[in-house]
Amino acid sequence: MIEAEAASTWALVVGVDRYDDEGREGINADDLKSPVRDAATVVTWLRRRNVPKGQILVHAPARSANLAPLQQLEVTVQDATKAAIDHSIRRLISATDAAAKTRLFVFLMGHGIWVRSLGGRVFLTQDWTNLGLPHYIKILLGSPFP
Repeated sequence: MIEAEAASTWALVVGVDRYDDEGREGINADDLKSPVRDAATVVTWLRRRNVPKGQILVHAPARSANLAPLQQLEVTVQDATKAAIDHSIRRLISATDAAAKTRLFVFLMGHGIWVRSLGGRVFLTQDWTNLGLPHYIKILLGSPFP
């Protein structure tokens, strides 16, 4: 990635290794060990390529034991709830600064499965909500990013 591309690169980085205790009824998915550490690795990779830290939207559970490496990278870390991730996606697709949005990376690390009755791809947020990947893929493909 050359310097000019870095300035117009954005990223959504989600790492969910701890899930809220409420909402687990009927779902058998354990907490994970590395998604938040993996998110820190991704953010490090992006920062080494000079992507501005304000253009890296990071989501991870506040109670994760692996949060320290992300916090050391001086990026804002928000909860990995559906509402928080929705807010970041709205920010990504807003027409504001559309000319400055040429590349988008999306990294989702956590429990993801295929469930035909739920439309295919499922990614569980921290609050046990299906993010709705087919819906967001359509939205992001129609976003200001070429």
